[in-house]
Amino acid sequence: MPFVPIVTKITPPPRRADVLYRARLLDFLHEYIDRKLLLISAGAGYGKTTLLVDFVHDTDLTTCWYGLDPADRDPRLFVEYLLASIARVYPGFGERTRQAVRGGASLSGGADEVVGTLVNEMVETIPEWFVLILDDFQEVEDSADVCALLTTLLAYLPEHCHLIIASRTIPGGLPFVSLAARRMVAGLGRDDLRFTPDEIQAFLAQSQGVHLSRQEAEALAAESEGWITGILLTRHALWGGLLDNLARARSSGQPVYEYLAGEVLERQEPEVRTFLLTSAVLQEMTPPLCEEALELTGAGEMLEWLEQRNLFTVRLAETDPPRFRYHALFREFLQARARESDPDRFRRLHRSVAAWFEGRKEVEAAVRHYLEAGEPLEAARVLDAVARDMLTAGRLATLAEWADRLPEEALRAYPRLLYPAAMGIAAAGRPEEALVWLSWAEEAFRRRAEQALLALTLSQQALLVLNQGENERALGLAQEALSLAGDLPEALEATVEARRVLGASLIRLGRFEEASQHLEAALEGSRTMDNPRQEVLILGGLANSLRWQGRMQEAVQTQRVVIEAARRLGSPGYLAEALNDLGFYLYLIADYAGALEALEEALHTARGIGHPVVEAYALVSLGELLRDLGELQAAVEMLDKGRQLAQEAGNAFLVAWACEALALAFLQLGDAEQAAELARTAFTLAGEQWSEHQQGRFRATLGLALVEEGVVRAGLEELEAACALLERLGAKEEAIRARLLQARALRSAGQEEEGVHALSVALAESDETDPLRSLPLQIPGLMSLLERAAEQDVEGGRIALFLEEVRGLVKTARRVRGLRRSVRPPRRPVFRFYGFGVGRVERDGVPIPLTAWESAKARHLLFYLLSHSPCTREQIGADLWPDLRPHRLPGTFHNTKYRVQRALGVVPVVYEGGLYHISEELEYWFDVDLFERLLQQARRSVPAKAARYLLRAVDLYTDDFLQDCYDEWCVVQRERLQRQFLEAVAELSEWLIERGRLDRAVEVLQRGLRLDPLREDFYRQLMRAYAQQGRQGEALAAYRRCCWVLEKELGVEPAPETRALARQIRRGELEPSDGPEPEERRREQ
Repeated sequence: MPFVPIVTKITPPPRRADVLYRARLLDFLHEYIDRKLLLISAGAGYGKTTLLVDFVHDTDLTTCWYGLDPADRDPRLFVEYLLASIARVYPGFGERTRQAVRGGASLSGGADEVVGTLVNEMVETIPEWFVLILDDFQEVEDSADVCALLTTLLAYLPEHCHLIIASRTIPGGLPFVSLAARRMVAGLGRDDLRFTPDEIQAFLAQSQGVHLSRQEAEALAAESEGWITGILLTRHALWGGLLDNLARARSSGQPVYEYLAGEVLERQEPEVRTFLLTSAVLQEMTPPLCEEALELTGAGEMLEWLEQRNLFTVRLAETDPPRFRYHALFREFLQARARESDPDRFRRLHRSVAAWFEGRKEVEAAVRHYLEAGEPLEAARVLDAVARDMLTAGRLATLAEWADRLPEEALRAYPRLLYPAAMGIAAAGRPEEALVWLSWAEEAFRRRAEQALLALTLSQQALLVLNQGENERALGLAQEALSLAGDLPEALEATVEARRVLGASLIRLGRFEEASQHLEAALEGSRTMDNPRQEVLILGGLANSLRWQGRMQEAVQTQRVVIEAARRLGSPGYLAEALNDLGFYLYLIADYAGALEALEEALHTARGIGHPVVEAYALVSLGELLRDLGELQAAVEMLDKGRQLAQEAGNAFLVAWACEALALAFLQLGDAEQAAELARTAFTLAGEQWSEHQQGRFRATLGLALVEEGVVRAGLEELEAACALLERLGAKEEAIRARLLQARALRSAGQEEEGVHALSVALAESDETDPLRSLPLQIPGLMSLLERAAEQDVEGGRIALFLEEVRGLVKTARRVRGLRRSVRPPRRPVFRFYGFGVGRVERDGVPIPLTAWESAKARHLLFYLLSHSPCTREQIGADLWPDLRPHRLPGTFHNTKYRVQRALGVVPVVYEGGLYHISEELEYWFDVDLFERLLQQARRSVPAKAARYLLRAVDLYTDDFLQDCYDEWCVVQRERLQRQFLEAVAELSEWLIERGRLDRAVEVLQRGLRLDPLREDFYRQLMRAYAQQGRQGEALAAYRRCCWVLEKELGVEPAPETRALARQIRRGELEPSDGPEPEERRREQ
């Protein structure tokens, strides 16, 4: 079922000419648009949508519109429309996010991967501030998945994206308290949206030609409580009638709206009343739909007439055919009246509309109208035909919602619907109900002997009970599913799923070899089905099974295949998980460099998509690796951060693992008390939820910690119990590890000989020691025990060989640690800002192209702040946008500031104490700033040194300041810098001529004249410099140029002293200079 958006849901309605411009409310939205979220909350009829439409037309910011309806409670549909809304304005947007959704990324529990990909796409592809408007949010506020997704989006929302939500209620599922605490939310409520007396006066005068006095407007405001819909419903009367109608409505005993709307309806002609009551069954109306499904002839003309008469009819967009809808309150009233007046006809209308939509394969609308018609069997029939397609498309929430509305008899009548519907409610966090639905499906399929569907149903039941921790029951269900599916070609999907769940159940039960066999068979079947997403899941399970068997090299190779498959699938969520698992496996076999690379990529990928659970796993794995490398403080920090994230995510397994890893780190740091407390926490958590393997592992660590703490007897007892448990379970690798910890504990207890013996026995029984080689790095004192045991090794030198491998590992760890320490953190970029000329910027020596700024104003803002910091937003607005209405300044300013940030690739501007200034973290060179500092230094210096400062300053002035900017602030600054430059030229040229540095003087004077060709004193200095060089002809040419320019521009002749100098030059009275003074010649050489 390909997604095709309804264009009117993502297009703002047109602005009506008779709508009142409510400046105070629009000013509020403009003023607080820099907040992450603006909430407009009030009951129906207070003008929320109208205000949003006004804002869309009033703001300079780009806006994306999304009008919600009940179908958007499905998180898949919500994401699709969210992307379509943005793509309407930014074509091509959302492809990566859609790919993540198609790749199987979860849309439940906050949808971290999907939201992370969406946020990254916003940052990378949208170059400006934009506003995302969600209208009618009350339609989806009861969807936990949508609210969780939006909460995650608000947590990671980039600074250039801002949400405005309009809702009849304050959505309970959104994090308003935390946002308010950080000043990231603002809002308008019912009291704000009430029409004031002034607004009532203006509105009635503008739309009705009714002019009220101030007293009359205040009376109407008090009686209506500023509720504009109440006023609209009584506008057929003069203002006195308005008050009477409102008073009668309040005393009628009916809701005010129903009373007033009833009066409006009764005043219409019969054919208009019939049209209104009939068409009210439709959410949106088009002339063909009304005429064909409801037999309303002339529907196009009637809809146009209703819109023109302002009878609560809204044109949604300029489409062909045009689409209309009634105001929500008015439609609710019309539907209630139609249902009460003729219930049978009301149901027939819905059935007719449902059949019309079904014929056009618009399934969602058909199901909705069949349900409204009270025909659940028909709704189930339509739903049954598309349920599998919806499952494939990920529309689980919609499927679950519709199925939820069907009675048991309708669900039992269509058992094929029950399997995908059960998956939908299970994904919504209702596994018990899903199991009930699956049991109904199971009954039907057993009765009908439909083995393939029965096997698929049992596999789904097995997966649900496995997630509930019922491992044995899951195993039984999966085994029955597999036996039912057999070799039936039509049951391949069921066979693969049964083997996958069977493998997962066996891993939970510690039967790893059997698990591998089933997973390998499932893998072959999934490849036959060409199901890459399922293939990734199966491969990951297979690698985990191999790891628990101690077949580490095979686990690593399998995990590498998982990574390649995840990359092909385009799922960053799967990729992050797979990289983390690979890093952990490489760590276990002491491939520290490979583990470090994989885990750092996993951490980067997880953070990039906002996936805190995978981030937590990567942090814990990295912490264990750093601990073994000897980076103990860094290890503790990473492990503790990973533990915190795991706790926030409710992942008790990872919390336990992190606690044990921290316990081993604290043992190395010599803090046995802290280590024992952490190990006890890990053991307690494992005892509550997991297999005996984890219990045995954590119990062994607890035993060592207790011995180190001084509780020797209890610690040794815990270790012996752990060893016995693991040996009984056949967990060879974990049992040997426990014996090694026991050996270390015996040494601490003063029983070194017993410790050496225990260590020798443990390693003598080990065939595959790769995962154990890192233990001497984790446990202080184990290496010396190993050396003692190697001296006594008489069985083929196995322990001695193991010792040599460990020593090699120690060298590897030192090398990797050295490499890690040698990697310096990336330095901050260095910028060069060139204000003289058109205004250009270099980042690390590379010019930033003009196109990167999106607009010249962004570049001008940067140079303004470089020159004027610190300053208020109002000062900036007055200088850069003098003609902009003040209330529109916040959005325009922040949008432009974001463009500066995007062009530079860093945050250059900070806001502190009500002022904006260039960040102290920014490393930069600014030619204008240096120019002015050099002039100041020149003024404070002796002539020779002052000249050197002036030379550097003049060289910096390559052209006028910010030549492409014509704002007044820039003109003022440009003229000031020009004056400073010309003064420097005058002073410097005189000093150069006096010192005989005539070539340099000529160059400086020519630059001065290019800037101000009317400076007669520059011409005289130039004439004198040429003459002293013996270049009489060029000196006189300069004089002729002076005469021509003064005559042409000012109509005057040169001053007497200039004419006198020219006569001296003609007569040869100026002797040539001997060249620079000796000191100057030495400096030039």
